[in-house]
Amino acid sequence: MSHTALAYGLQRTLNTSFETAYQQAHLALNAAGFKIVAEVDLAALLAHESAYSLAQRVLVVIKPEIAQRALAVAPQVSVALLCNIAISQPTEELVEVQATDPLIVWSEIHAAFLKPIAEELREQLRHVIEAVTG
Repeated sequence: MSHTALAYGLQRTLNTSFETAYQQAHLALNAAGFKIVAEVDLAALLAHESAYSLAQRVLVVIKPEIAQRALAVAPQVSVALLCNIAISQPTEELVEVQATDPLIVWSEIHAAFLKPIAEELREQLRHVIEAVTG
């Protein structure tokens, strides 16, 4: 198991099955109060377009109370309110769980009042990623 800070988010690599990580991500998001607004099965979506076969699903999530606070101080953040949690299986033995980092994404909005809200959301997403243990 390892944790990595990506240029755009958070990542954890696990030695587990794809389905286990996917189910644990669902449970962790629900327990933390995130709402899943969409799920995208990238392997199924892209299979018709190319030879893409990597097992990968993206959960598009929002934390309603944090979204309301962010919108109150910077309405333009609406374009970046949704966070992506990606579960992928780059090899048969490894699964990666990644989350977009709102601190990075929201930094382009240039509203100083957003930073503490983004930091709080980032910490909650970090806890979700850590709850996926395999």
